[in-house]
Amino acid sequence: MRRFRPWAVASATLLLAFVPSQGEEAVVSQSPVIAEIRTLFGLQDAAANGNAEAVDLQRQFLSQINQQQQEDLVGLRPDAYTAAMIAGYVLSGGQPELAEALASDEKLDHLSKSLLEGAALYMRGDREKAGEQLKVIEPTRLPLQIGGRVALARAMLSTADHVERERLLALAIALMPGTLVEESALRRSASTQAELGNAELFWNRTERYLRRFPGSLYAPEFMAQAVGRVADFEAAGKPGGTKRLEAVLMRLPPAQRRTLYLKLARAAASRNLPPLTQFAARQLRGLSTGGSTEMMQADLYDSLHDVTGSGYGETVMRLEKIDATMLEEGDRALLRAALAIAGQIRAPGMTAGSTADEAAMNAAQPPEILALVDRAKTAISSADRLLQRVSQ
Repeated sequence: MRRFRPWAVASATLLLAFVPSQGEEAVVSQSPVIAEIRTLFGLQDAAANGNAEAVDLQRQFLSQINQQQQEDLVGLRPDAYTAAMIAGYVLSGGQPELAEALASDEKLDHLSKSLLEGAALYMRGDREKAGEQLKVIEPTRLPLQIGGRVALARAMLSTADHVERERLLALAIALMPGTLVEESALRRSASTQAELGNAELFWNRTERYLRRFPGSLYAPEFMAQAVGRVADFEAAGKPGGTKRLEAVLMRLPPAQRRTLYLKLARAAASRNLPPLTQFAARQLRGLSTGGSTEMMQADLYDSLHDVTGSGYGETVMRLEKIDATMLEEGDRALLRAALAIAGQIRAPGMTAGSTADEAAMNAAQPPEILALVDRAKTAISSADRLLQRVSQ
């Protein structure tokens, strides 16, 4: 006898009331496992739309199905719809044994067998054989809740063929709007475009992602990766992403924007990209309150690349006002390094407050002082190891 947890079922039913409809007619099945799989799909979609409780509930439903596979086989009808639902369950994190057992039924058609075997092989990590089985499956001919999952799985298997990968991701997005499949496909598509250096397509996918899934439980990690892409584009000689980033981040609450601008400042500084570092630092400053840790961090990264510049004096004064005790370990080390370098290159008779004639004084320095300045610039760049650590 199947053991249901009434409170879990009730909670799941309540959550599913807020899940976008797929527009698919309900299919009545005599097997309880099919009903549980449909509930599992709904819970995954609720998580994509920001419901944290759905994450725990989906784990429970998945575990329940996984633990009762022998009983689940009883009453399963060997038809195309049942096979598709079982394949969808496996592609959603389920155990492959159930798909393999159903695939052995002689009453199943050839395509259903390929779908079940492909899903099982995919979950077992046999990418080559999984690809062979799934490539004969046309996602648009499957139930809507399954077609997008198959398209997404095939896209993940098409790592070498970027054109085919993007076609399948776009298909997954179109087949299952508002679901975890669309959310996942958008994230993967954006990452693929970034890896290919297609900044415009990357931003289009990123903007759509935040329009569609601003509350997704996976959005913070995705956006943290996205700001790192901005530094990658800048380092590759493709600047101009700051305006797009600013427009995208305006959709997020101030606390999350502060976190992301700080991450960008660290990533840009680690790549020795002064304009991008200062952009991120100044955006961070605009979102911070006076005397806060975030304001100290903004001052640090805004000043970092000016230590050896014409505004040396004012820069050192800003750095000396930063309360190191309010910074994280990596930022404290970076502040110490910046101040130490500033101390090395300070010319005789030059005070931290002198600014009017600094450019002329720097131009008139003897070769040994200029060499010291060059070493200081190199030292700033070599802080990359520190920044790499704190920007992870």
